[in-house]
Amino acid sequence: MTMLGTVASAQSSVGLGTAQSYAILAGAAISNTGPSTINGDIGVSPGTAITGMDEATVNGATNAANAAALQAQSDLTIAYNEAASQPPTDPANYSQIGNLENPLTSGVYNATSSMNLTGTVTLDGGGSSDGIFIFQAGTTLVTGSNSRVELINGANPCNVFWQVGSSATLGTGTSFVGTVMTTLDISANTGATVQGRLLAQTAGAVTLDNNTINIEPCGTPTVPTTTPVTPTTDPDDSTTPTTTETTDPDDSTTPTTTEPTEPTTSVPTTTAPTTTVPPTSVPTTPPTSVPGSSSGIPLFPLLIPAILLGGSVAAAPIVGPMIGQSLGDLGFPLPELPGFPPLAGSAMPGPAPVLPVAPAPMAPGPESPNGRGGEPGAMGDVTNPVAAGTAGTAVLMTGSMGDFELPLPSGVRLPPLPFIR
Repeated sequence: MTMLGTVASAQSSVGLGTAQSYAILAGAAISNTGPSTINGDIGVSPGTAITGMDEATVNGATNAANAAALQAQSDLTIAYNEAASQPPTDPANYSQIGNLENPLTSGVYNATSSMNLTGTVTLDGGGSSDGIFIFQAGTTLVTGSNSRVELINGANPCNVFWQVGSSATLGTGTSFVGTVMTTLDISANTGATVQGRLLAQTAGAVTLDNNTINIEPCGTPTVPTTTPVTPTTDPDDSTTPTTTETTDPDDSTTPTTTEPTEPTTSVPTTTAPTTTVPPTSVPTTPPTSVPGSSSGIPLFPLLIPAILLGGSVAAAPIVGPMIGQSLGDLGFPLPELPGFPPLAGSAMPGPAPVLPVAPAPMAPGPESPNGRGGEPGAMGDVTNPVAAGTAGTAVLMTGSMGDFELPLPSGVRLPPLPFIR
């Protein structure tokens, strides 16, 4: 049946109350698939489920089972009843409103059961933006794919209302205009756009699939005054930590991770020797000093026999200088014996004053003589103490090299050694 445009004068506007700021309002749940864009508030009550909005862009408040959503549902019920109560301006059954012969002017258009839109329906404002267009569907509202609602001659999208007795389905790619109010579910198929609102009462759910829903210019989202605005404080708070985190992770995480990782990853053997070698303090260890002397004597235990030997032969004109020079070249300075000059090569100071030597028990000398070149020699005697002021002679036995006589100054005794008699 092809309907002609009808002019109505009895219809009145429909007040939405607090539901005016909502692009999506449901009673049971809201679900979304894909990157939908919603310019307006979204809310659900008495249900609480809102899913898939992480993929969507919502420029408005989100209210789930709170006082705001409850109030919006109450105002929606009033608006729905107000639209349903207005009498049709034309008694015809507008079950199909697409591709009519003439545009529809302001008025109330009714379908006793289902109302369908296939193709395009044109709404003519007659040169005024005050015209009211109300469509009443007894059961369902269904639009075909790529169907369109077009406004001409000043028709205002804010004054277009669709009151649906059960559910509404907007086909794929539909370009729709006006506020849809249902008692049951509303489904917007892929790519459908709405300049208006999708409002389902307490038993209904709203399902979106990559859609664009925009209430402007017929309403203003409550973004500035609702909870979603508080994220402005979160960025402020997170900005400060961000500055701090930039410092902490860069400073502490990087050194902490690098220090344990690098030593562990690197060959421990290489790291340990490298660290140990430089600090080695062996070269810098000061030499042991001889009490009463300014010269350092490393390996002190080895010096004792050297001193005894050097002291024993210090007076020898040949052997003494040789031994002294050798020990001096090795860095072992010899102390002087009383009344003797320093040995050649020795770093010790010059002669010291002669001091008397206290007598000490002596061990017996060798029991057999040591001859020169294997020949027998005279037995020596060094067992008796030498009195102070008395000179003596000691014989240094060197084996195949022969024996050397060492004149001793007054008061000097040699220690009991097996090679001295």
